Amino acid sequence: MIFVIDLIKTVNAPETARDWEEVCRFFSRQPGFVSGRLLETIQTLHPKEDYKLTSVCCWETDNAWQAARQAAKNDAGLTNVLPKLAGKFSAFKGIIDHGSDYNPAKDGVADHGDQMVLVDVIYLTEGRMKAYAEMWHSANLYMSNRPGYIGACLHVTTNAENDSNKIKYINLAEWESKEIFFASVDTPEFIEIIKDFKNDFSLYLSKVAKTIKPAAEHMMAEAT
Repeated sequence: MIFVIDLIKTVNAPETARDWEEVCRFFSRQPGFVSGRLLETIQTLHPKEDYKLTSVCCWETDNAWQAARQAAKNDAGLTNVLPKLAGKFSAFKGIIDHGSDYNPAKDGVADHGDQMVLVDVIYLTEGRMKAYAEMWHSANLYMSNRPGYIGACLHVTTNAENDSNKIKYINLAEWESKEIFFASVDTPEFIEIIKDFKNDFSLYLSKVAKTIKPAAEHMMAEAT
């Protein structure tokens, strides 16, 4: 699977969310679409950019994503929507890092309510990526034993060799509440695990604003 994660700047989050939903519902009718989630930032820690929303769309293959992207550009119904979204996205395309056994696209339960999704944007050089991944797996193992931890998934960029691509990983972690999250990270054990990367995190505590599944007509067509 391929994940297309867009970090979104906007001065009008409700309007951008409506535009996102229109585009994502178009995507939901395209072959290979797995799921789409729009996350709304509720609090930030060490942010490098002012991202108000995060779009997480999952596709079966990169070819499916590219075909759907082209179809959206050619769709007359989206003529007035796509220009409004242009320039607001910091696009990230990634795959699930080896060893991440939790997939929010399939397993995520934080669709509504008080659950919190942590969008952790990691800025690294390519040479530090391996060490970061090792640290992340240690941190994930530690958190898996903490109350209120639902799961996490580490997404690694498919374009790591590009020096202009500073975002090498995006970690999506789900918690029952942000209060439980803060209690879990404020421990000597966790601080020791992440100490070498403490300045590389840019955290966006979020809630799920919208979840889009594949359109029913497309799912029925695939079944026949």
